[in-house]
Amino acid sequence: MKMPVLALYGHINEAIELGELLLPMLSSLWCERLNYSVRYYLSLCYMANLRDNPTQKRKTEMIQFIQDTISLLETCCTISDVNYRGWVHLMMAVLAEVQRDPPSALMNYEAAMDHSEVHDFTLDEAFAHELYAEWLVRKKAHRAARHSLKDCISTYRRLSAYGKADHVVAKYEWLLRGTSSITMMDVGVQTTIMDSGNTAFRLEHNEGQEQHLGETAVDRTQNWIVPETGRRHESSQDLQNGFSAVGLDMLDLSSILESSQVLSSELKVDKLMAKMVSESLESIWREALTQTFRQKSFLKAPEELCVALSSKIPRSNGVLHV
Repeated sequence: MKMPVLALYGHINEAIELGELLLPMLSSLWCERLNYSVRYYLSLCYMANLRDNPTQKRKTEMIQFIQDTISLLETCCTISDVNYRGWVHLMMAVLAEVQRDPPSALMNYEAAMDHSEVHDFTLDEAFAHELYAEWLVRKKAHRAARHSLKDCISTYRRLSAYGKADHVVAKYEWLLRGTSSITMMDVGVQTTIMDSGNTAFRLEHNEGQEQHLGETAVDRTQNWIVPETGRRHESSQDLQNGFSAVGLDMLDLSSILESSQVLSSELKVDKLMAKMVSESLESIWREALTQTFRQKSFLKAPEELCVALSSKIPRSNGVLHV
């Protein structure tokens, strides 16, 4: 289990030493997956070493080992290529990069990422994204590399490999955040909160004028809840909480419900009064207006009645047409 960790975190020389130490013991492993895993990561480390040091003395030996590993994994893909086809494509992509064959490298990188994504090999997918981004950085394709690094980081975080994700962020912070501030800007979000627009006495508009009004918003609210005793007479219809029930018989049920909703959502009397007036106007104009009048001078039958109905009249129109 130490071999993949060393390879993933870029400790190439240590991974090569450990891999070569494990090679003689691979035949005793019962799990073929571990056997192929050691060969796979050792081959990737060999190619990383050859890419950084093309004049490696053991170049021929390393290339031969890489090709043998690819042939071995190809044999495993004869019946079903689900398990190892992604590894084959990734190894061929890195080998094509070492051999300076960019078209083949690009094709195999894309095939490796597609295979890992389709078959849910999340770690292999993230590693393929990382190697692909490194190749793009070496090719000076920084914008494409930035997008691939973002996919790599999100994929590592998807499998809870936050340490590796932070490692990639720290390694390529100059690329991820170097030019991002140039194209970023603050944006506003539109909400579904709608205002009627007819609140003439908004508290925020009156805060600067309270000293000229002679009373504050708190005073207006207190006068609304508990009016002066000289302005009203206490009656048996007063409610237990101190509110007067006088005049409630003139309100219909819908107005009471809408007013109660407003009362429950507003705590400032200035906005409360504006909304209550708005609700009252809406309640009045929604009702069907019926006017019956007697026309004696224009109708043949003096007792004939003419009825005019208006189901809805816009509030902006102050004239009732019949």
